[in-house]
Amino acid sequence: MGKREYSGCHICGRVGKLSKDHVPPQKAFNDYKSYLYSGIKAISADQVPWDFTGLKGDQHQNGIGFYSLCRDCNSNTGGWYGRAFVDFIYKGYCATHNTHETSGAWIKVPFHEVYPLRIAKQILTMFFSINSALLAQVHPELTALVLSKEKRGISTRDFGIYIYLLRGSITRYIGIASLYSTCGNQVRLVSELSAPPFGFVLEIKPKSVAGQCNIADFLNHYYYRDKTSITLVMPILECNTWCPLDYRTKQQVLEAYLHSKRAMQSRNAGTI
Repeated sequence: MGKREYSGCHICGRVGKLSKDHVPPQKAFNDYKSYLYSGIKAISADQVPWDFTGLKGDQHQNGIGFYSLCRDCNSNTGGWYGRAFVDFIYKGYCATHNTHETSGAWIKVPFHEVYPLRIAKQILTMFFSINSALLAQVHPELTALVLSKEKRGISTRDFGIYIYLLRGSITRYIGIASLYSTCGNQVRLVSELSAPPFGFVLEIKPKSVAGQCNIADFLNHYYYRDKTSITLVMPILECNTWCPLDYRTKQQVLEAYLHSKRAMQSRNAGTI
């Protein structure tokens, strides 16, 4: 039995054999062969971030998944929240797949008859899977939310859950990362999961929700059986690098690369 298959469940913490949790669920467009590259990929000086030529990734034959949850947590969360999330993804895709707005624009996305509480809990379940078991240990209130299908309530001062319409060439599975923001000299703690058609961000102790479509209140305003129609106004963002919260277009990435290369050449010339 592989080490990755026998450890502590990322939600309940129980040590035992772990089952594979597909992130997102297989029926949410995650049932095809994919490659996952762990860590910051080694690239040559002239290789753009979206070019994985010559690099070896972990092959996931039937969709990306992780040995992260015990059988009970995987079965319960999938049964309680999975179908509602898949329905949400399909409706979101149908409403946006012909969208022609450019990156940085905002779009109204209608969702007819969905279960907001279940959707938010499935999103939290996915963040448990892509993070280590430490997330549950540090934030037991999130564990309690996910392990009780009826439980509701979250502090929006402590957690932000953001959604955006995904564009670009890279999907991201990033555990909690510490990012320094020059805006206000602040450190942000975020985890990011992007898989078409949407990207999701979990932020610990949000510094600002400006520029975000925050759906954390799905966990406050709705009950498990509440089914409603909602319209979300969300940004269209591109993922073209492996860095969390980096939504530059390919053109912007290339311009930054050329600027950095010219600056380096200038410094090298000055030292001769």
